[in-house]
Amino acid sequence: MMIIRSFLSSLFLATPLWADAPTERIRALLAEIPADAFGDTVEVIEWGDPRAFGPVALGNGASPETAALAAFGRGLPGDLAELGLTLFRDMEASTGLAPDAVTQTLFLRGPTGEIMVFGIDPGAETDMAAALPGHAYALDRDRLSQPVWARGPDNGMDMAFLDRSNPFGGRTGRSGRIAITPGQVIYAPAWPQIEAALSPEEGPRLSEAPQAQSLLAALDTMAVDALVSVRVFPGLGDQWGSPALLLADAVRGGADAGIMGLVVPEGTAADDFARRIEENWTGRHHRATRRPMRRSPEPCRLLRPIPGARWMLSHSRSIWLMKRNSRTRRRTFWALSTFTATCRP
Repeated sequence: MMIIRSFLSSLFLATPLWADAPTERIRALLAEIPADAFGDTVEVIEWGDPRAFGPVALGNGASPETAALAAFGRGLPGDLAELGLTLFRDMEASTGLAPDAVTQTLFLRGPTGEIMVFGIDPGAETDMAAALPGHAYALDRDRLSQPVWARGPDNGMDMAFLDRSNPFGGRTGRSGRIAITPGQVIYAPAWPQIEAALSPEEGPRLSEAPQAQSLLAALDTMAVDALVSVRVFPGLGDQWGSPALLLADAVRGGADAGIMGLVVPEGTAADDFARRIEENWTGRHHRATRRPMRRSPEPCRLLRPIPGARWMLSHSRSIWLMKRNSRTRRRTFWALSTFTATCRP
């Protein structure tokens, strides 16, 4: 119960109404990563706040324990969200990092690797440094200017590393490089990415990626109390004409809400694009439930055209089937790719 009480205290101490733009914290983290950390492109950007959803859950009648767990799980990257209960209960024993000490999460994936960043409360780094040697991590002080805890070869996998309560590669037994700094934990399964994440702030940064920048700028215009999670898929750009996609969980008017935005190919009429999405969402049935994917009288509606991010859609969560289950998520994106393809010029 100590974790629950501590976690609830952090929920109420965190202010959901940010003085800066809603995406300011996302931009600040992306500004720390070189634009070429994954070669020419980044495929996935996922950010979460593991505290933002707590007050909404409490307001909906959830117990304190359920609210704390729900908030933590909603702020985890997609592949870890399904392990929310395991991580909430056992992560501290595996890594020294308590769930209530995590302030934000960032996951990045590209053709050459991945990076994950956890924002942490002051003092949490000391507990992690004490716990990691008991889980096959060795401290490397020589390779970089900053100490890094490492185990296994680059991008390796070892059955001995399997531990679902370790978010830093434990789910699949991955090798790991973990840099622990005041306020942050940075993980990558190979040295090149951890070196990139710790590199001096020189040259272009991921915060300057054009499509991600456009979508985040558009998201800043939305009237939200707080962001719970943001997932950006920058798309394949000129090679395939694939639209960049943004999906966000947010708190708006004290309630749970979903937001979707796209950067569509040049020559595509935004109004026609929005209309086609609404038609497909209304008429398509979910494979599992065999019910219409849209279950709300509120339609998908075009809110405003925005330069760079050609348009923004908003809809209630009841018609957004982006669940924290990898199978359901793939089905959702399959449906999206089906009807976005029909709108290419």
